Amino acid sequence: MKFALHVIARAGFGVPFSWDVSTDDIWPNHTMSFRDAISSTLSHLIMIMLTPKPLLDHLPFATIRDSRVAYYEFGRYMRDLLEREKALGEKSTGQNLLAALVKYSADSDDAKGGRILTDDEIIGNTFLFLIAGHETTYQLFLPLRH
Repeated sequence: MKFALHVIARAGFGVPFSWDVSTDDIWPNHTMSFRDAISSTLSHLIMIMLTPKPLLDHLPFATIRDSRVAYYEFGRYMRDLLEREKALGEKSTGQNLLAALVKYSADSDDAKGGRILTDDEIIGNTFLFLIAGHETTYQLFLPLRH
């Protein structure tokens, strides 16, 4: 799973991981590291998807609380990364999925003068990439573990 997270974080969001867990910093205004937010969100994905939001926000069970924290932390990281890419603008290398979506959205206005993709749509697309890429990468390297 660690290898899959490295690949997805770099290709999807432009965030490099080191192999040393101790170098995972918690970004300002966050309570967990980016790696932990991704890992915990993926680990609790079924609970996040199946638990109604009001219950996710108020039930006192540890697993649900951990799911909620990971879900909100991941969302805040996605917003931070999105704002980083927007701020880079033309200076962005565009060599990850998030950067490419931001660049495409900024370069392509629809007929009404708006952006093709909203921020929520960009984050939704990168989240789908995370889920699909994690499963694919994890399943690809699963036979190597035996």
